[in-house]
Formats: sequence, C-alpha cells, structure tokens
Amino acid sequence: MNVVDFQSWVQRRDRERREHIPEVDKIVPFVQASPAGRNRAEIGKAIDLDRDTLSATLAAFVQAGLLTVRWEGEIEVFQARGGAGR
Repeated sequence: MNVVDFQSWVQRRDRERREHIPEVDKIVPFVQASPAGRNRAEIGKAIDLDRDTLSATLAAFVQAGLLTVRWEGEIEVFQARGGAGR
C-alpha cells in the first residue's frame, strides 16, 4: 500500500468511525479542550448520555485509540490522543 492509498484508507476509516459513533463529535472535542483530561463525571455532565451508554462509549473510544485513560486514585481521567477528532 502506497502513502496515498494509506491516507485515503485512514480518511475513510475516520469517516466511518464518526458515522457509527456520532458522540465522537461531542466527547472528543470536549476532552481535547482540557490538556489535563476530563473525568467521567465531567464528561457525563457535559454530554447527554445515560451512565451505561457513556461508559460503553468511553471504553469504545479508548479501544479505538481516540482516547487514553489513566487513573488518579479511584478516578478515571480521559485524554484525547494526538490528532483524535481533528
């Protein structure tokens, strides 16, 4: 696969990811706005999703590589990966 084909594939993948998970356009920019990251409570207050859906969505975003997660004590803090959602 050459560079042009790879770039095209990445663009298609990102577009498909957004179509299947519309919350990416809400959650990722919100998380990106804080360099220190956002915890689940902050995200939950800003985004209108029930708790279970939010948990599943955040887990999917971490698995997809859009967000990273770290623990501060017992609190999960999510950060956007470089270039995610842009």
